[in-house]
Amino acid sequence: MATGPSQMFEHGIDPVRGYNTDLNHLDCIGKLHSAVTFDVPAGRVAHIYSLDSAGKPQFKMGPHATSPAIFLFNGSTHYDVANPGTSPGGLFVHRAIAPAGWMSGLVALGGFELRNTEFDTEQTYLTGQLLSAGNSQTVLATGGVITNQRPAADGVVRQYTDAVIGIVSTGVETDHNGVTTLTFWTAWLPAAYA
Repeated sequence: MATGPSQMFEHGIDPVRGYNTDLNHLDCIGKLHSAVTFDVPAGRVAHIYSLDSAGKPQFKMGPHATSPAIFLFNGSTHYDVANPGTSPGGLFVHRAIAPAGWMSGLVALGGFELRNTEFDTEQTYLTGQLLSAGNSQTVLATGGVITNQRPAADGVVRQYTDAVIGIVSTGVETDHNGVTTLTFWTAWLPAAYA
């Protein structure tokens, strides 16, 4: 399952506003639940599904009806999450950290504006549209990918019906690295039914 990490700017979130470095932000740290079977890129949406035997969060992909969304800073193959000690070619890799599977992310309840690479590029995004994300635990193409479409493919995300994780601000842009991103404000509105 593990592959070499991508360039740090190819997948991820870039806090545009509301995030600072003096620890006044709302974040969460946990490990992937065993049901997640693909390498998770940075920037994907997750939620706390359960707690492990030590009481630590376990993440599943996509939003939950009642558990707030988490925008992951780390990908599951990043060296600070999973460092096998060798590169994909078998060469030694220095372990300056002690990776144990821990991933961190920003919680949708925080007042952030994010620029994210992990969104459905087949859709058109308008300022003010509600956003959700795919819930697949086994499909890389949809698991935790942000979209403005309902899971049942019957129109756009609906307020008070679907789990809302954000609201489009400036929309789709190409960043300074030439990567296409979606810029939005984080928001959390639980789905009507748990």
